[in-house]
Amino acid sequence: DGTPLTYHEYTVGGRGLVSGHDIDVSFTGTITDIGTADNTFTVNRIKDASQNDVTQNYEVEQIIYGTLTVTKRNITLTTGSDEKVYDGTPLTKKELEVYENSEYRLVEGHTINNINISDWITGSQTAVGWSYNTYTSGLKNRVEILDGNGNNVTKNYTILEIKTGTLTVTEPEEEVEPIIIQIYLSPSTKYYDGTALELLDYSEDTYFILDPPKELEGKTFSLIEKDFYDPILSSVNAYTEKELFTVKRLNTNELWKVYFSFKIDGVETQNYRLQIVDLNGNPDSDMVVWGIFKKGIELTSASVTDHYKEGETLRNSTVELTKGPLVEGHTFIAEATGELSSVGEVENTLDSKFVKILDSLGHDVTSNYEITCVQGTLKYLEQG
Repeated sequence: DGTPLTYHEYTVGGRGLVSGHDIDVSFTGTITDIGTADNTFTVNRIKDASQNDVTQNYEVEQIIYGTLTVTKRNITLTTGSDEKVYDGTPLTKKELEVYENSEYRLVEGHTINNINISDWITGSQTAVGWSYNTYTSGLKNRVEILDGNGNNVTKNYTILEIKTGTLTVTEPEEEVEPIIIQIYLSPSTKYYDGTALELLDYSEDTYFILDPPKELEGKTFSLIEKDFYDPILSSVNAYTEKELFTVKRLNTNELWKVYFSFKIDGVETQNYRLQIVDLNGNPDSDMVVWGIFKKGIELTSASVTDHYKEGETLRNSTVELTKGPLVEGHTFIAEATGELSSVGEVENTLDSKFVKILDSLGHDVTSNYEITCVQGTLKYLEQG
């Protein structure tokens, strides 16, 4: 499986060990590629129950190494399958991939070197219909499997069989020019509260259609957001180009990808296309401003007054939340670092750079807060 095989177990034969004694052993045996290797080890010392070295009281008559064995990984391959609309040119797929019902997949990070075998895959389909993606005899011997560093690791696999994929050419559909729906999206902002900010809430006062085409008369239009910004985790999924728009994030002008779809009378359709525009109808997918303002909080370090005692240092690391609150379930980690070892007064230093705020799952969400630090004081009075 591409990882080293080790086995750190041993047995003691002969007369065995005195009760309560144990052996300190260092194992060195390991094997990653197929084959066998001795499970080597060394005896460092023999200890009694009090961990005293009692090796001198024993004679190790024989050390016998066990065997570590890695066997080949069985896989079934298939030539690639593909499909396209008829365009008068041949459809080919000169690639091998692991068959869906293969006993094992490739080890993570391993790939098939398809450059090495492209000439051996001969399937081709030009007319409407389908055919097998055939290959010539001897392909199995040409397969080369590489690890993540480009090393040839084919010897570690057994290719049980190579199946054939299919090549399918479908009849062309009549192209329909999509009807453009121009829509204006209002900005959307809020202060950080630990929940995701959807780009829009899609009420009538957050978006509207400019000059609705006559094809929309009497129909219900609904906008669907397929991906949105999360203050902790963000995902980007695969959508079609027509659903992809770019918007600017608040304060930073950073561009983010947002995915939209829409429904006409409750059904998604390919006959319409969305276009984000400004109030004058000019296409401008970068005009939508959205984002989350940082939540302001105030932390204050403790203030302490005491009578001076020679040789003692006055400290108090306590920090309190004096303005907030934090989002529910969030906690802060902070420590005041001020010190005073003579009569006088100093700040009980608290630096926001060393404050950390965690959510209920332990994620660091400090960047979502605007932290103000108020310095307490440490004060030593003259001895009374």
